[in-house]
Amino acid sequence: MRKKQNHFFYLALGLLLTQTTLAEGWAEGFDLFMNNCSECHQRSGRGIKGIYPSLIKSEIVTGNGLDIAQVLIIGRGEMPSFADAMTAKEMAQIINYIRHAWGNEKNLKTNVNVSADNILQLLQK
Repeated sequence: MRKKQNHFFYLALGLLLTQTTLAEGWAEGFDLFMNNCSECHQRSGRGIKGIYPSLIKSEIVTGNGLDIAQVLIIGRGEMPSFADAMTAKEMAQIINYIRHAWGNEKNLKTNVNVSADNILQLLQK
């Protein structure tokens, strides 16, 4: 019985550490979003109608994740490129935060997070 309790303890500890790591990852993405994106897209992700697009249920946001990565790298309309302003890791953190914020996670075409390696591959093209 004691061995079984230890097993559950370590399983619970592992889950707790995983959740903490995920929460820290989202927190970093949130901070980066607030410092780099919220002025235009607003804290709520709704943007400003006719000027800055909403990020909520946006096909670019809920697609495969690489579409929004391209927008960050190249820029679009009034939005500048962030290729020289952020690291690949920072871009991935913002993208993953946006894809899971404001209910977007319910509309994702793929539930795979974008990695810094994905961003680096796009930067090399």
